[in-house]
Amino acid sequence: MRIPILFDRAERPVQRAVGAALLLLAALAPYWSEPLAVSVLQAIARAIREADSGTLVLATFGRAGLYTLADGAVLIGAYLVVSGRRTFSSSRTQGVFAAVALAVLLARDAVAARGVPGPPVPHLLSLAVVTALLARIPERQRTVWSTVGIVGHVLFAGQWLNACPILIPFGFGRDDLAVSLHLAAEFLGAEPLLALLSVALVVPLLASAVLYVQLAVGYAAQLAAAETIERQARALHEAKLQLLEHRVYQELHALVHDLKTPLVTVEGLASLLALAAPSEQTRAYAQRIEEAVQTLATMINEILREDVRVDTRPHELVNLVRAHWLPHRDHIRLEVEVPPDLPPVRVNRIRMARVLMNLLENAMSAIGDRPGRIAIRAEASDGAVRLRVEDDGPGIPPHLLGEIDKPGFSTKQATGLGLPFVKKVVAAHGGTVTLASAPGRGTTVVLTLPCAPDPGLPVKRTSPS
Repeated sequence: MRIPILFDRAERPVQRAVGAALLLLAALAPYWSEPLAVSVLQAIARAIREADSGTLVLATFGRAGLYTLADGAVLIGAYLVVSGRRTFSSSRTQGVFAAVALAVLLARDAVAARGVPGPPVPHLLSLAVVTALLARIPERQRTVWSTVGIVGHVLFAGQWLNACPILIPFGFGRDDLAVSLHLAAEFLGAEPLLALLSVALVVPLLASAVLYVQLAVGYAAQLAAAETIERQARALHEAKLQLLEHRVYQELHALVHDLKTPLVTVEGLASLLALAAPSEQTRAYAQRIEEAVQTLATMINEILREDVRVDTRPHELVNLVRAHWLPHRDHIRLEVEVPPDLPPVRVNRIRMARVLMNLLENAMSAIGDRPGRIAIRAEASDGAVRLRVEDDGPGIPPHLLGEIDKPGFSTKQATGLGLPFVKKVVAAHGGTVTLASAPGRGTTVVLTLPCAPDPGLPVKRTSPS
């Protein structure tokens, strides 16, 4: 899960342009902020005339808001410009950010003071705190809006430090509005009030900024831990699937291997029967038994050895699959369009038949109990044969297309061994698998297998041994 930000990577040029516009706006602050500064001065004058400390406090709030807005435009603009090129986590980027922001702040103050800016202590302190807090926030949680919040809290707290009379000797409160506020506070005897308000506001403002950073760090740690657990769970699930598949293959391997002994016996007895048969018909029966044993022996070898390949025409492969078609699926119509004259493919027939059965089972599962149609089609194309399995099921949502071929994925609470197994077997035969699906349009899976290199050669049979 990723926290959304204002600009993604493709929009970084826009981010830098917005940052540059904010820096320009901040540089012109002495001009566009003049009406607001006049309003603050008028409030100070009214407080003196009426001897009203409350009006002076309101004027102090107005000045703090005005300077927070002006300085915030500088810091946010510098952040957008600098972080639009590289990550803010590097110390180099943080140094560039502080240098750009400080340069714009001093240049603006020089314009406002007509060439003689005040001490840079408030700016340096605010920049140091903002940079330290932003640097501590993990990259994934450092959004533009969180940056605005932190900058706003720190700058508003800094402006109340400028309003504190106690800090004047340390370089705070040297701008025109701050000097006017301090003179009015001295005249009204409100200096203790401003000092108390400064402490009462600065502490919670800075504390809230620090608390947000700590929460962001803690959330990032929890998020990283959750992602680690998810990766470990996925790896464990895949390991269990591989172990299950390996155990099934081992058991099947042992079972099929045990079939070879009775096959040898049957083949030997059939040979003796053919030799001792009193009639031609009996010898023909014995010959058919031997041929059936040869066929079964070839199938056993294909199961025991994945590298065994037999030249097989596509319609023979499809007929082998049709023999396993479940008769109770009478609500699903199976259409087969496989020309018998297609060139043969060199495949392990047992494993390739299992591939087609997997695709048929997936299609039947997608159709469910409603009437439906499944089609198996084949065609030759550029030295290859394309086997196409189509269904008119509900289709696969687009957001699942990228997940469906991952080991363990299943939308039916099944083992999830289907499509990964299909791709693995077809790839071992030098072929490819493509899948096309859309909601409401069904699903089509295309297996592309290379034609047998020597289609004219006879198919080799293997005797049991």
